[in-house]
Amino acid sequence: MRKNPIESEIDLNKDGRHAGFLRIPWSSNRSAYGWVPVPIASFKNGEGPCVLLLGGNHGDEYEGQVLLSELIHTLDVDHVRGQIIIIPTANAPAANADCRVSPLDGGNLNRSFTGQVGDGPTSWIAHYIEQELLSRSDYMLDIHAGGSSLHYLPTLLCISEENAERHKERQEFAAKLGTQFTLWFPSDTDGVFSSSAAARQGVVNFTFEAGGSGRLDTKTVIAARDVLRRFLHLTRVYDSQEENLLSSPETKQFEDCALMFSPIGGLFEALVEPGDVIRKGQPAAHIHHVESVDRKIDTLYFDHDGTILCRRTYARTVHGDCLYQIGI
Repeated sequence: MRKNPIESEIDLNKDGRHAGFLRIPWSSNRSAYGWVPVPIASFKNGEGPCVLLLGGNHGDEYEGQVLLSELIHTLDVDHVRGQIIIIPTANAPAANADCRVSPLDGGNLNRSFTGQVGDGPTSWIAHYIEQELLSRSDYMLDIHAGGSSLHYLPTLLCISEENAERHKERQEFAAKLGTQFTLWFPSDTDGVFSSSAAARQGVVNFTFEAGGSGRLDTKTVIAARDVLRRFLHLTRVYDSQEENLLSSPETKQFEDCALMFSPIGGLFEALVEPGDVIRKGQPAAHIHHVESVDRKIDTLYFDHDGTILCRRTYARTVHGDCLYQIGI
């Protein structure tokens, strides 16, 4: 098998606090023998679980990047019981460019977890995360958001367990994280997502959608920070000595979801917002055609009962754009 060219500046096997970069070799017009830095930190202290925390899987999703960068500066390694590995900007080339996908190779990191070393930086990052980091981990939290084009209320995405007892344990764990919504998906070990890679490695994993719209707001960051703190507490990897962490808000759980796509282009006017309960046949959106004086407004209608988990941010819309995700 082809060797992954990424090299780490830190030794993940050493106890203590260590911070540095993963080095991605990249030859370009500006730097013939250059490398792209991906920040990484490790907090290791004795025996206990290993927890992997990812942010910036998509570069225009800022909540995870901010929270994990902050965590690197606030964690006390003396309170760690095991190991916490933190990568705040997993797709660093995309994060540096404020893009969902990498400007180096067009790669979408959360569609690149194939388990193989591919031909570009995005596949190298995915392979490194799976083979070098997830292979040593017991838990993973991958913090996402809606990015520039979507906005989520705090939503936890969970992989179902085929074993009934383990699935019940995972449901109880997820409920204690205190997100507003929880959405369950079937196990997908053949998939290309970070959750697929984690499942292949036997890692208990959760994807957290925390906001979006290509911006940061204090209310969203505070809510997401609380979820992260509860996650570290529940995995028993960090002794925070905060008694209030298990006092979490109630979460509404969904066993399935639907995506609503626009069948036409125009300017999208949302008629509902994340958190709204909707009914089949209810008006979902107006699509305005400002470029034509002869074309009337088109109204789109929902095909499902459910709850709006996220909605499109941009007004300008083309055929095939996602307008809503609906928990059902």
